[in-house]
Amino acid sequence: MKYNNWYAIQTAALCEAKVRRDILARRTQLGDTHITDVEVPESTEMEITAVGKQKIKKVKIVPGYVFIRVTPETSQEDGQEPTIGFPTLSHDIIMSTPNVLGFAGPNRKKPYSMGSDEIQRLFKLVDNSHLEVKTNVLSNYSVGDTVDIVSGPFAGSSVIIDAIQSDKIITTIDICGRLSRLELNVEQVYKKS
Repeated sequence: MKYNNWYAIQTAALCEAKVRRDILARRTQLGDTHITDVEVPESTEMEITAVGKQKIKKVKIVPGYVFIRVTPETSQEDGQEPTIGFPTLSHDIIMSTPNVLGFAGPNRKKPYSMGSDEIQRLFKLVDNSHLEVKTNVLSNYSVGDTVDIVSGPFAGSSVIIDAIQSDKIITTIDICGRLSRLELNVEQVYKKS
């Protein structure tokens, strides 16, 4: 991924995905070749619901903003040196898209390019977040860990993990003075940090 020529566009609340779709559609419809990428950076987070189930959800890293990569336009008039600037057609497409409030910066009508290190840092949060959640779901648990059962008939009990088989956690539980084998899903247990 290239990290130069990125611009931040401020949007109306909760309209980031709609603005992204509209800009991409208008780009295709009007034949713009300078808008190369339109992104709404999201990270993946795992939350535990009130019932105790683990739920994976997408969260916008910078709510209210869409990031767009626009290659500069080179124009040259007779006898003068070439000038590099923001393409007029791309500017018109962005500013006339519904729910776009303007460019981030002191003047909403004028685009300000983001630094490549700044945009690289932003996209690193996106690139690694899905890996983090996947490893947290299964490698969060290991044999010998004490976990709480949060759903099912044994909710509220604490058990020790005996084995892990693919996505099942094998443990034993004391029922009327007798140890019984119990298979649990990852969603049924919660490990305190």
